[in-house]
Amino acid sequence: MAIEYIQKDYPDFDIPPYKGTSYESWIPDTLDLAERADLAINGLTGPTDPEADYEAYWQVNFFRNPPIMWHDIDDVQPKFMEALPLLRIITGSQYNNQVDFAWMTTLLRSIGPDGLIYMPLIGRPWAKFYRGPDGYPNPVWKENGQTTNIDDPSVEFIAQPWVATGRLLSTMVVYYNRDNNEIWKTTAQSVVDRLTTLAIHKDSFSYYVEGSFEPNATVDKNSKMPQGVQAGLSTGRLIQGLTHVYKFMDYKPAIELAGKLVSYLINHAAFFDKDGKFIENTEERNFIHFHDHAIDLLFILEYATETKDMDLIKFVNKSYKWARTQGSCTVGFFPEIIEDIPISYKYPQHQRGCLVSETCEVTDMINLALKLTKLGIADYWDDVDRWVRNQFAENQLTRIDWIERIHNPAKEINVMRVGETDERVAERNIGAFAGWPSANDWSLTAGIMHCCTGNGARTIYYVWENVITYNNDKLSLNLLLNHASAWADVKSHIPYEGKVEIKINQRCNVLSIRIPEWIESNSTDVICLVNNHPKQTTWNGRFVEIASLNQGDTVILDFPIEEKTVTEMIGSVLYTLVIKGNEVVFIDPPGKIHPLYQRSHYRENNTRWKKIKRFVPDKHLDYF
Repeated sequence: MAIEYIQKDYPDFDIPPYKGTSYESWIPDTLDLAERADLAINGLTGPTDPEADYEAYWQVNFFRNPPIMWHDIDDVQPKFMEALPLLRIITGSQYNNQVDFAWMTTLLRSIGPDGLIYMPLIGRPWAKFYRGPDGYPNPVWKENGQTTNIDDPSVEFIAQPWVATGRLLSTMVVYYNRDNNEIWKTTAQSVVDRLTTLAIHKDSFSYYVEGSFEPNATVDKNSKMPQGVQAGLSTGRLIQGLTHVYKFMDYKPAIELAGKLVSYLINHAAFFDKDGKFIENTEERNFIHFHDHAIDLLFILEYATETKDMDLIKFVNKSYKWARTQGSCTVGFFPEIIEDIPISYKYPQHQRGCLVSETCEVTDMINLALKLTKLGIADYWDDVDRWVRNQFAENQLTRIDWIERIHNPAKEINVMRVGETDERVAERNIGAFAGWPSANDWSLTAGIMHCCTGNGARTIYYVWENVITYNNDKLSLNLLLNHASAWADVKSHIPYEGKVEIKINQRCNVLSIRIPEWIESNSTDVICLVNNHPKQTTWNGRFVEIASLNQGDTVILDFPIEEKTVTEMIGSVLYTLVIKGNEVVFIDPPGKIHPLYQRSHYRENNTRWKKIKRFVPDKHLDYF
């Protein structure tokens, strides 16, 4: 049965490719976010279903023989839709670009008569029988203010004014900035208007009742106010999208609504305590799901940044510093669950001392560290550097040879339910991100929960955007990673050697390079050459500054890099880590399924090289 959307037709639109300059270059065989973005485009567009208008598959099980993936009603696709055009800025890639058009067509066909985005149920049977442990999206609110169940045959379309809608607002912002097509602006504004009328407004705050909504639904304003996790889901996930609509589309009602949602989440939702600690939802769960809180904390920070609310920014910083204590700052492992779970709980990996860290948790913390640093609240660049190089980079699926080794031929299963596929599952998921990795293994359970892929892909852009920045004739290299830009090309030898090469593409009065914390400030061991001649430098905090550089100049920075061995308890397991610079090059005990940190080559002191295609976009999106 074909999928039936609430709109039969949609306005004409085009998705032009990003313009820029492509060229090949030899670079050190070290972490390159543009390479990871290219892989992630496959990880976003590969696990999609051409027979269902390229709807993304929700979850992947590599442990079944053959591996399978399946659809669900969950919020994966909106996350994919936002991340994909951002990755195309980095790479210029048009690979699988039919997916982009299909997704945005689906979005326009999903705009209801009241302006909200409605998910179709007809032609999508998985929407009714693949549901998570919490059973959402029940209840379903109707036009008469009553509720029904999603299994009611009369329910044909539902809206989720939370995760999905928030991400779709941001998606329209990205496309609007891509081509200035007014269709994305007017559509986003209509969504904001309907969200405003659907919210329950109090004097100083607003919120949404639990559940999903049919077109033109009304709600009982005396309904129970959501608390804890449900408050974060129903209300918090909208904040970033609303802030983006204001920031990039100058629509004031969006920021006004966002402010009231922030007030609710901070002051009335039993979600954070006064010190920013995450609060467990005692009514439904006796534990804290790290990502539920951390992602909303990030969205609050985006709102606070746009409104210059220093009290909120300080609150987020306090919460972030507490969250750092819940995981490993060495590698970027932050537990999915941060409370003890009874042994009888259905997920054994969540028992005492959580063994897994969703990629979502890692990205939340990276992005919080990045944003707080950009705001000048503190210097968390080393947090970003460590976590991106270690848990984050290792969580991306770059090899699939190991998947065949874990299959038991005697347990081959060929029965497919509706919404499932076993077609080239491993290959189509290259570039995706792990759902439940441990500190030393790529996965302890099924393999991929694609919300992690959406958040991981978006984080690639956030970090890439801020590796190197240019303001007021000052060029700042904030992270010592391979990078290509209109301002400079960077070749990083780390962790092979303590060496970075920078080719200046645009004259600057000052080049400012942040030196990692393993080197003392004002160290005389940091040596600078410009065009192979010694160059005077000055220290400014953790940055080394070089004055007056011209187009074509080549800067080489040399500094010590050594191995150190540490022991650390991560997820109830005591690990021995060998670290070179900020990068883990060995871990013990090793993983058993797909071991992480297979990096013995980094322990060499001679850089290996690789030839890659680089792309420099004509237009950046200052998205984060």
